[in-house]
Amino acid sequence: MVQARLRERRWLRLPSLEEQEDGVGNQANTTHASPACPIHPGRLSGFPLSQYRDEDAHRTVFFDAGAGEPLVFVHGLGGNLTHWQFVAPELARSHRVLGLDLPGFGESLRPDGPYSYDLMAESVLSFMDRRGVAKATIVGHSFGGAVATQLALEHPERVRAIVLVNPAGYHRFPRWMQEGSRVVLHPAVLVPSLFGSVYWILKNVCRADRPEVRAFRRSATKLRGGYKFLDDMAFAAHSLRPDLVGRHFLGRLGELSLPVHMVWGGDDRLLPPSDGLEAVKAMPDARVTVVPGVGHMPIFEAPETVLAAIRDVQGRSLARAGHNMRRPLFAVA
Repeated sequence: MVQARLRERRWLRLPSLEEQEDGVGNQANTTHASPACPIHPGRLSGFPLSQYRDEDAHRTVFFDAGAGEPLVFVHGLGGNLTHWQFVAPELARSHRVLGLDLPGFGESLRPDGPYSYDLMAESVLSFMDRRGVAKATIVGHSFGGAVATQLALEHPERVRAIVLVNPAGYHRFPRWMQEGSRVVLHPAVLVPSLFGSVYWILKNVCRADRPEVRAFRRSATKLRGGYKFLDDMAFAAHSLRPDLVGRHFLGRLGELSLPVHMVWGGDDRLLPPSDGLEAVKAMPDARVTVVPGVGHMPIFEAPETVLAAIRDVQGRSLARAGHNMRRPLFAVA
């Protein structure tokens, strides 16, 4: 079934990181994937991997570099593929790394209908089909962690392992918060709130202070043309509201039999690390690393810990036979 789906789609192999550096190898065919894209608000200008635009319905912007076991990176709410600047390029020397702007985020076009975990997971699956990836380790941050979980639950044959960085979908929001989100996440309320509190939000989202965090903050505060950026983010949050605050995976964790590693900032003020500490107890092959002094963005605040988690699940997925899968469950970075 998987191979049949792959044969139905033409895909282009992009040059590996080494080939890009040497200036040799296959070049992107602009008929099927054109170079992308200008540096818009929220996009990190230092992201070193080449970006391309696909020919699918969402004109998906993506990267695809390196060779070896594939890793697919899924960004968070309001994010884009460049948020993996301090993780994906490091792994491109030993793995094939792929990432995309999800539909309606970054430079990819909005979907015609409402946003949902299901839509985003199917979009990642279709992206894997177009790139010729039959099975991969999925790395998701925040909202992207919920997308990775959805993909692993609905298409386990396509997912080798998952790394979840401060993931959504593992918290049970109270009823009053679900109802209040109808107002708080409405674009008419959310856009001016975001625009007026960008610096406060960034201070609380990222708790650590290091060069990677400062680079992220600079990209997020370059708001020339930023109303569109904020409008897109607010539109997505409003459309995703039923899933973001009303849906969780807590009743299905036992189905995640593949290797899982959660990385959680110990000072996350959006999603508490206690969610991860509880979740791993219900998953057959899961670990969690809590990073003290780090907030909601370990991909900037502690990228070395995210890299270690990815290498951990890669090792476990290749050597599961006879491996003690239940210990250690917890770690502190």
